[in-house]
Amino acid sequence: MTSLHHIPESVTSLRYMAQALDSTAVRKIPAEPTGAAKIFQFHRRANILHSVFTLKSRIQVELNNHRVGIEGAKCNASDAINRPVWS
Repeated sequence: MTSLHHIPESVTSLRYMAQALDSTAVRKIPAEPTGAAKIFQFHRRANILHSVFTLKSRIQVELNNHRVGIEGAKCNASDAINRPVWS
């Protein structure tokens, strides 16, 4: 496993972002509403979770690329978020 001392600050920041998303994204969803609000909340929750998992996947790809020395890992965090996972 790679030591954090050898990982560029931008990659380390991505790791901390992923940990923060894990601990806060779902916990901040309020108590169950009723009726139309319940349907809206379900879709909002699904969208939030989809966004979190997509972002975490992109972060993981960047971390993996960095570990194996792929040129694509030498971008900044905003490039990693805007680039599709499959590139």
